[in-house]
Amino acid sequence: MATEEVIVKVGPKGEVVVEVKGCTGKKCENLTKDFEKAIGDAGKSKRKPEFWQQKRVTTNQAGT
Repeated sequence: MATEEVIVKVGPKGEVVVEVKGCTGKKCENLTKDFEKAIGDAGKSKRKPEFWQQKRVTTNQAGT
């Protein structure tokens, strides 16, 4: 399982970029929600390709 990581970058003019690595789907947005609330007007949001990937679930069944 990948480690989830939230990266916050502040540019020289005060612009803020919040990026998530290690997760997919709505979980990414949930991880950044508090950061966006603290920053205020989030401006535009860009979803990375990872957002649209589905989480793979693998199950093992014991043979009888």
